[in-house]
Parts: sequence; structure tokens; C-alpha cells
Amino acid sequence: MHELGDLRQLPLGETQAPRELRAARRTEARNPRNDGRDDTVSEQKKAGHVVLAQSKEPSQDLKVLVEKCEAGFGETDSLEFAAHHLQHPVDIKHQADADSFLSIPFGDMVIFSVLVGLAIYWRRKPELHRRLLFLGTCALLDAPFGRFDYLFNHSLFFLALDAVILLGVARDLLVNRRIHIVYRVALPSLVVLQALMVYLWRGAPAWWSNIGQALLG
Repeated sequence: MHELGDLRQLPLGETQAPRELRAARRTEARNPRNDGRDDTVSEQKKAGHVVLAQSKEPSQDLKVLVEKCEAGFGETDSLEFAAHHLQHPVDIKHQADADSFLSIPFGDMVIFSVLVGLAIYWRRKPELHRRLLFLGTCALLDAPFGRFDYLFNHSLFFLALDAVILLGVARDLLVNRRIHIVYRVALPSLVVLQALMVYLWRGAPAWWSNIGQALLG
């Protein structure tokens, strides 16, 4: 199976395959035999080749297909999905609140950069260095936690992230009988920034939405 990245460079309805197969597909497209049972798709699947049904909008590219099928491209369900959605294209270029949602990844990048930058600066002070690296790593956990629909829909992925950081705080309390200065400064700061990021996303103030729309184009 060819890499999905190559599909973005190919015309709609074609994949990288021998010249004869591509010619055969073009012939099938000009003389469709589909009677509602997706015969063409089924026959090509049996031959082990990817088939992309002709789209009603020739200008539509394969971006949607690649994004949706990259986890299981080549499987029966994925091929049927490809055929259906290229026959009935829908515009899902961005999610509804994609412009305001940019506050989350942008905030993550800023927080991670600051924490890791400080860890590098204090690399000769292990008590500071290791805690800053731990915080920097935890700062990116909102992405995996956000894969859980309930946490994402209720904006609780930051709470789950902070719970992991609290494990480091608990370790300090058990071992050192005190909370290290890094946690005492960084954790409250993180909570404030996280609240701001969620507000910009869910609240979607006009000025921030305008910035997001300009960035997304």
C-alpha cells in the first residue's frame, strides 16, 4: 500500500498504480457499471487496489479522505467510506469552532516552550531541572486526555492534566515533607493560563475568533 502522503499529489480518482490499471479505472469512470451495489469498488477491492469513486465535485481534493482514513486505509470499511464520501462530498475543512480552538494548541506551545526553556537554563540544578521537565511533559497531556469524548466535551482535559502534576506534588510531600518552589509557582500559573485558554475557546470573543479565522484562511 502506497504512503498516504502520495495521495495528496494525485488527481482525484487515481492512486499510484501501474499505467494499465489507471487506464482501466478511467475507462470504468467513463462507462460506469454501478447499479447501486458498488460493483466497480468491490471488484477492485478484490484485486487489492484502492479505488476512489468519481466525485460530483472534481475540484475536491483527497484531504478529507486522507484525514479520515489514515488510521485504517486499505481496509474494507475505509474503502467503502472513501467511495461514499467522494460520491457525496461534504465540506468539513474545519470543525465549527476551529478558529477559537486555536487557543488550546497555541497555549500548549507557549507553556511547553517556557517550561523546557527554563529546564535547559537550570540544567545544572537538578532539583529545578527535573521538575520543570516533568511539568513541560505534563503540559502536553491535554491532547491525549482530550481524546476521551466526555473530557473534551466538558473541557475537563486540563483538570486531568493537573491531576497528573499533583502526583509530583504528592511525591514531594511524602519524600521531602514540603512542596518544591517549582510546583508552588508553576501549578497556579498553569491553572490561570488553562482557564484563559478554555475561555478563548468556549467563550470565543470576537477579537480572538477574527484572529483564528485570519490564521485558518
